[in-house]
Amino acid sequence: MTEHQIVAILKEAEAGIPVKELCRKYGMGNSTFYKWREKYGGMETSISNVYHSVTIAMSCAIVRLSRCAYDYQPKLQDDSVIVSVLNAITDRHLRWGFPKCFNRIRKLGYQWNHKRVYRVYCELKLNLRVKRKNAFLHDAQKSYWCLINKVNVGQWIL
Repeated sequence: MTEHQIVAILKEAEAGIPVKELCRKYGMGNSTFYKWREKYGGMETSISNVYHSVTIAMSCAIVRLSRCAYDYQPKLQDDSVIVSVLNAITDRHLRWGFPKCFNRIRKLGYQWNHKRVYRVYCELKLNLRVKRKNAFLHDAQKSYWCLINKVNVGQWIL
């Protein structure tokens, strides 16, 4: 519990509420209450002095933050048009990646930033897995390397 809560509990006890009821109400032991009374018994004035009334302008000046930055509320852009255009493009062309989709969006006349479109593209989970070429050699390549190394093609082992 915070010091403020402890002092409030101690004030309730001074008001006449029995210690057993307070302990039951706040879920603590009798010994805890008496230890708190020893430690925080005379702290009413010190806790009340801790809370100062500071204006927003003063607090901004203390941390060197402008009032504009304090009051700033970001304007969330509506990306529903981008979502609908991307969905229309990817429904027609399933295997198109982001560059082709973005180029098509530009050809359609939209002037959205590529970073904004890519953010929406990723939110829609349209990212395609990049297919790498297989590392296995084809038969023509095997026979070529076997001839160069003077190895019989029938002895090729993978």
